[in-house]
Amino acid sequence: MIGAGAQADLMVRGLRTLRPCGPLLVHDLHPERAAAFAARHDGRVVTSPQAVAAEAGIVPLATWSRTPLLHLADTRPGQHLTNLGADEPGKRDAPDRVIDLLSPGGLLVLDDFTPSPDWPPRFKGAVDHLRLHYLTHPSLDATEVLTTPDSSAVVATRRDRGQGPAALSS
Repeated sequence: MIGAGAQADLMVRGLRTLRPCGPLLVHDLHPERAAAFAARHDGRVVTSPQAVAAEAGIVPLATWSRTPLLHLADTRPGQHLTNLGADEPGKRDAPDRVIDLLSPGGLLVLDDFTPSPDWPPRFKGAVDHLRLHYLTHPSLDATEVLTTPDSSAVVATRRDRGQGPAALSS
């Protein structure tokens, strides 16, 4: 767990409700908050986001950070990353960075979009460039799914490198 606030607490409790998990590793900018969180959840404090990613198969991120905490080199194939960071203006991962982290065949789910009957998709009257980026990216097979009458999600998978029009140069 990267972050040790209220959202992190909800993520850990929810994840443990859904599936058995291994040991909980916790990192937060405030070591005392990380220690209290680890104690509440029978976890262990580590020194950095990279230390969490080095050991954990599932890496939830719930932070206020406006800069990347993990890079592709910090992750490994098959690792599950969940990020709750883009919850207010000015907080969002760079879309191409998100796609770079996705392994071929990996699944990407982006939720909390407002459904749009138009193409290109719109939000508050303007083209929703972020949603459009994911839906049309040449490295992804993507679609939008209505999750409730007033919410949708983009679901995508990364195409295998070197196949078809999505071939990426090295």
